Amino acid sequence: MGPPAPAALLAALLALPLLVQEPPPAPAPAPSPPPAPAPSERTPVGRVVAAVAAAALGNAALPEKERVAGDALLDLYVRAAARAAAGDARSFLLGIGHAVDPTRSLEKTSLLSKHYAGVESEEERKARLGAIGKPTLRGRNDHALHFLVSAAFARALGGAAAETLGLSKEMMDAMKVKGSGLSFADLAADYAGIRFDAWLADAKEGAARLARVAEGFRGAEFLFVVLLVDALAATLARIMSKTGTPTVAGYRGSALFEAVGLAPTLVDYFLQGTTSLLGGVTLADLYADLVARSRLEQDEL
Repeated sequence: MGPPAPAALLAALLALPLLVQEPPPAPAPAPSPPPAPAPSERTPVGRVVAAVAAAALGNAALPEKERVAGDALLDLYVRAAARAAAGDARSFLLGIGHAVDPTRSLEKTSLLSKHYAGVESEEERKARLGAIGKPTLRGRNDHALHFLVSAAFARALGGAAAETLGLSKEMMDAMKVKGSGLSFADLAADYAGIRFDAWLADAKEGAARLARVAEGFRGAEFLFVVLLVDALAATLARIMSKTGTPTVAGYRGSALFEAVGLAPTLVDYFLQGTTSLLGGVTLADLYADLVARSRLEQDEL
């Protein structure tokens, strides 16, 4: 074989650098997530979120029979958050509302996002959501979320804005083709959360009330009492607007009302001075009804 042709030799020389060049550098490693803030470096809201996360992880680590769930789980988280807040109702509400909400609705609100910057690492967030479970208010997880998120919105934006947000959300649900529809129960939970914020905002009693929350909060009882008191107050205001008597004292002993459905003998004994033109049941009738109901309950048992 003779010497290589000049063209072939030239091609080999040109290809030589391609054969001996170093392999391309490996891609730079992805930046590691920022480390979790040390306890001393957490913001007040971050300390509340961390306390709820610790309560969730501690509960999840228990044997299944010993874990709390449902309403008791919500009470556990609220008490832990209140203790971590150390008297700061704003941090308490913003922290507990964020800690139990998997949708991050507070954090995604532009006016509130600054409160949640750096509260926890991504690993901590995943661990919290993995252990948080389904805390409920009167047996409903969605009511628990409505209650606490609305309380946080009320503290940050004001009660009127929080009420508008809750109503807007329900209206959007009602207009969706496959939406859940407008729920008055959800609105009641929203309103209870707004009242919870107002209850804690009292200038004289707010700090003591937050301490009571830390000691023995029971969400179901609070919801019932708030709605009952507000219903009674609204009824009383409606009566006052119609009768023209603006003070409670004006109704005491005034005998402005008439008894309906009660026999005169019963009214004369228990409600002296009250008019009863229609008549109705006697004391014997009430006793017979009580006995019949008692027997019916015993038969069912």
